Amino acid sequence: MGQANNKNQQKKATQLHHRNVHANDDFLFLSERYPELKKCIKIINNKVRINYNPAALHCISKVLLHYRYNINWDIPDKFLIPTIPSRANYVHFISDLLTPEHFYNTEKVNDEGLRNDLKTKTCIEGGTDVCFSELIPRGKQVLGFDIGIGANCIFSLLCNKIYSWNMIGSDISIESLSVSDTIIKKNNLCGCIKLLHQEKPEYILFGILDKTEIEDLKFSFTICNPPYYDSVEDSEINMHPARFRSCQNYEIITHGGESQFILKLYFESKNFSKRVIWYTSQVSKLKNLKFLKSVLKKEIINNELKSLRYTTLKQGKHDKWVIAWSFFEKEERTSILKFLRNNKNMSS
Repeated sequence: MGQANNKNQQKKATQLHHRNVHANDDFLFLSERYPELKKCIKIINNKVRINYNPAALHCISKVLLHYRYNINWDIPDKFLIPTIPSRANYVHFISDLLTPEHFYNTEKVNDEGLRNDLKTKTCIEGGTDVCFSELIPRGKQVLGFDIGIGANCIFSLLCNKIYSWNMIGSDISIESLSVSDTIIKKNNLCGCIKLLHQEKPEYILFGILDKTEIEDLKFSFTICNPPYYDSVEDSEINMHPARFRSCQNYEIITHGGESQFILKLYFESKNFSKRVIWYTSQVSKLKNLKFLKSVLKKEIINNELKSLRYTTLKQGKHDKWVIAWSFFEKEERTSILKFLRNNKNMSS
């Protein structure tokens, strides 16, 4: 039992962000504490195997959220089930972006992808993760915008529980927002996570950032897991059956697919250039990342954009990526981030 766990933990530890607690998830231990987990795993050749079906994925996510973050979480079967370690990876990348001393903010690099903080614990010159962790802005003065918060509410929950950030989440589905609202209330987070309905589904930022009730708010970052596919046929061919059977079409399908969604997000963000320090989005396909990088690098050359960052999210068998951009000059950006870090009692 110990041998199986050690091998799996070592493998995960080399893949996940170095602050991601899920590198140490022990499913044998968890199955003793949460007996419902036993039907979701098998031990084969001294290795823990997970049964990849919607019920198992739901159970695992529910257990991990409760054990690691004290989150009481549940969603109806028909909605997209998040994988918790991978979502936490993304949140930790955001925390790196928001740290003034991190090389994402301090280094002048021609190709930001050449350095990858997932491979090292030294993210600042002469620093270690212990001192680096203390430099991360934490607290309600950091305000994030969760684009497409969905029914699972996962990014907003993790952002608040890990770093105590306040969040505003939007979605085109009233039904999804209702499920998220139930989760938020169950966990007493109404003062930390707010929900907004996107009444103009043809837009991403328009219809939300220009709403009267939030038009004066400044955001530290956006976080987004965009729809991957262009059509139902595309999703049926490429999506794992366990995932496909547990989601709504609007959660995974958009006109033009993922790359066009993110490109649309970028061009809309130009109209709100000083409302958000770092715009970010997850990218599921390498070819989409390459396409988006080429477009945004041209924007930098044309002085339409100031900074571009991206990273690989190493997680299990399938890599994903995050792309981030900022319209702030480096000096202005780091100054704002230091102000946020030093004013923990300030409301967002």
